Amino acid sequence: MHILFFLSHPAHYYFFKNVIQTLECRGHSTTIVIKKKDILEELLINEGKQYTNIQPQPRERKNNKFSIVLSSLLDLAERDFQLFRLVRKQKPELMIGSETSIAHVGKLLHIPSIVTTEDDFSVQKEFCYPTFPFATKLVAPNICDLGPWEKEKVGYNGYQKLSYLHHDYFEPDADVVKNLNPDESPYFLLRFVKLTAHHDLGAKGITQEIAKRIINLLEPHGKVFISSESTLDAELEKYRLQLNPNNIHHVLAHAEMLIGDSQSMAVEASILGVPSIRFSHFIGNISVLEELEHKYQLTFGVPSDQPDQLIEQIKKILNMTDRRSKWKQKREKMLSDKIDVTQFLVNLIEESLLQK
Repeated sequence: MHILFFLSHPAHYYFFKNVIQTLECRGHSTTIVIKKKDILEELLINEGKQYTNIQPQPRERKNNKFSIVLSSLLDLAERDFQLFRLVRKQKPELMIGSETSIAHVGKLLHIPSIVTTEDDFSVQKEFCYPTFPFATKLVAPNICDLGPWEKEKVGYNGYQKLSYLHHDYFEPDADVVKNLNPDESPYFLLRFVKLTAHHDLGAKGITQEIAKRIINLLEPHGKVFISSESTLDAELEKYRLQLNPNNIHHVLAHAEMLIGDSQSMAVEASILGVPSIRFSHFIGNISVLEELEHKYQLTFGVPSDQPDQLIEQIKKILNMTDRRSKWKQKREKMLSDKIDVTQFLVNLIEESLLQK
């Protein structure tokens, strides 16, 4: 069977990477379609993957309502049109991804679409309303609340990031870190995102002034590396992580701590057993992170209007004894509760193909 995967975020490449490989080993053919998003295209090029980019230059967005909404709508219309043209030629038997266009085009051309998500309805209404009514199946972790579509959800006991960071699929490479950090000093990773997605309306993250406060606190304890989607001022630029982006999870796995305004990397850190603090306006609203924080104590959330609280939380973690062994135990408890997400997705896709 022929399956089309639409990747709209770097994390989605990793989410589906092992699924695609398994399906191809079982004799299925796959097509990868993407839109430009951060380092997504670079990841695919570095790993020699074939793909089609149907939106190589999305519209520039500013962090204000008018810019984000208008750009989002125009970009979606363009993706719908380009995907429609491609699908009519390639004729896949199933489409899957965290992307509105596969639901629209699938409905028009009578091709089943599986839409995956890891966010709750309350924080992604702008995605849910134009997407969910047109999708064939909605797939999300059990813990996620899809609001009006909750009863239609195909749930699973896991997280998206388990499909690529579970120890059955990922082994941290110490040699990657040694090239970055030859003297093997302790180091901390800071992650800053642009906050211009449709769900980031009005969002505030870690400013460069807050970043400098964090660095001053961390440097007596080890090196500091910054991974940032945005421009950094000269004082911070020297901390920028110079790395093949395909190796970021090896660096994250060996870090002492992750601090940032990225929800996605906070989940990744948790699954790798690395302490993380997220500085975000989403605190209390994302079920996956709430479970990782309150059930497993693997991550900590600080509201983005509380920079002093952020500094205090960093101090608390720095002062914890046997931090690594404690997080390893927490991680093992979490992993023992969860399923093999890759195998779940492969089974779901093959069952969906049989139902055609």
